[in-house]
Amino acid sequence: MERDTYYVGALADGLKDVLESCMGVRRTSMLAAELNLLAGTLYQGLTVLAGRQTVGQEYCDLMFSRNGLCDVPLSARAGYSLVEVCWPYLLSRLDTGWPRLRDIREPFDRHAEAARIRDAMRAHAAESESQQPTSAAEAAAVTPVAPPDNDGSRDAAYSVCSATAGGTSSAAAKAQVAATAAAAAAARALRRAWAAAARRRRGAARVLRWLGAFHLALFFLNGRYANAAMRAARVRLMYNRAQDAPLPRYTILGVLMLARFGFEFGAQAARKLHGIIFSDGDGSGGAGGAGKANLASQRVPGLSGSDTEAAARRHRCALCMGPREHTAATLCGHLFCWECIVGWCETNPECPLCRQPAEPQSIVCVYHYDE
Repeated sequence: MERDTYYVGALADGLKDVLESCMGVRRTSMLAAELNLLAGTLYQGLTVLAGRQTVGQEYCDLMFSRNGLCDVPLSARAGYSLVEVCWPYLLSRLDTGWPRLRDIREPFDRHAEAARIRDAMRAHAAESESQQPTSAAEAAAVTPVAPPDNDGSRDAAYSVCSATAGGTSSAAAKAQVAATAAAAAAARALRRAWAAAARRRRGAARVLRWLGAFHLALFFLNGRYANAAMRAARVRLMYNRAQDAPLPRYTILGVLMLARFGFEFGAQAARKLHGIIFSDGDGSGGAGGAGKANLASQRVPGLSGSDTEAAARRHRCALCMGPREHTAATLCGHLFCWECIVGWCETNPECPLCRQPAEPQSIVCVYHYDE
């Protein structure tokens, strides 16, 4: 509802102002999706989870019901709130990605990691001076282990230095080394899984959008659940007052949306089939298709890998370091995301690249630039 969206946006703006005073405009702009998630969670917690109506429901005289009863259990309200706040967040992050979030934590992590390494080295040096090794095996046990550079397990590697001559046996030291190697292997596996998921996030975003559109078509057909969160929690909206006139139906819109889905699925299936037949077929057809593709990549600019990377860099916002959304231009000609540059100019009325004066009202939205 529009009133609920307005109050969630106002709450997100307040959180953004607080965070900008602590982290600055650039880092706060990277957390726009997380701020909206937090604002939506707070709003849902103060209204739906507390058993109250939202502002939009109060304005329209609506309330939640399940199986014809107004007493909706807490589990259903929690499920509704979870889907309601997480669905738009996932759509936003699947489009823009999470990799740039490490720019927010890297400065803090570097200082904390350096402090931990210094403390570990000082403790090891003090312990080595107080206890001298008596054998070659014990001398090898107290030798500091060099931190690996590629698996990110420096703290785990430095923990091996705790195996000293008088306290820990060689078996315990070997077990600790094995545990360190297992932790490093698990970290590498998690990073590979995360990279594989990041490569498929665009497809996941398309699937979520298709599900949302298909649910809207079902709502137009039967009018039962207004959004995906209500369908997931099996809750509906009902009026607090009696209705004299019958409610309008939008069946024709649902039929048209389903027809559009069928046409789009058929077109995609035809393109896939065409690609399989003319690209993977044996004989001269496949070779000719490959030859034409190679020839096109040589003649047409923008098809090679370097050209693609250069195009991605050109379509990147200098503030959030992600793909530009709703491209906007300053008077000096630099391009940014609309929300990024407007938020920047509200606190710093100048271009972040060339420092030319740039008021928020002078920002121009450039339509269809990135298409």
